[in-house]
Amino acid sequence: MIRLFTYISRKICFTFAIALYSVSGASGAVLVGMAFIWAAVGFKLTDTFYMLLMIIVPIICLSALTHYFLFGLGRIFNIAIELKSLRIINDNVVGYEIPSNTSAEILEQLSLKLRRLPFLNLTTASVLSLPPIILAPLVGFILTINYLTALSIFISGLLAGALYLGFTVVITGYLTSVLHRESTRKFVSTKKTQ
Repeated sequence: MIRLFTYISRKICFTFAIALYSVSGASGAVLVGMAFIWAAVGFKLTDTFYMLLMIIVPIICLSALTHYFLFGLGRIFNIAIELKSLRIINDNVVGYEIPSNTSAEILEQLSLKLRRLPFLNLTTASVLSLPPIILAPLVGFILTINYLTALSIFISGLLAGALYLGFTVVITGYLTSVLHRESTRKFVSTKKTQ
């Protein structure tokens, strides 16, 4: 897992690799949500279920793509269009390492940004998961004209969202903890020598 993460981080950027792992957790959460919908609503391979999928899956994909661009996908094209607060991380983390010649000022900022990255990723994931969670029950209601169907779809969206957000916090914390400790340690040792 870390080798693939380091490879993606080295080829594109660190925060994009974080977003990629985070959104991969959303895939599992979506499958759980769809299984819940299938079980609770009782769709029997109907056109309604396929229509719901055809409308909601592109919205989920658009949310994921937005998350990727906000976290650095543009760096593939050498365009730094990620969130401004992430640039200090992406400019100073190479693969899964902090270069030894990084200044104390940068190390201090890097440590702060790495500490806040799990919350930022959680906030981004929360906002971007709202459109599918809100639109899926609306589409379900429009297709079936049944309040219970819409409620079941909404509950499954909340379940999938909770799983996704939980995974996002855990994986982001796990992947940033080593670098956060390293940047803090280097900052303290740089300050002692000055």
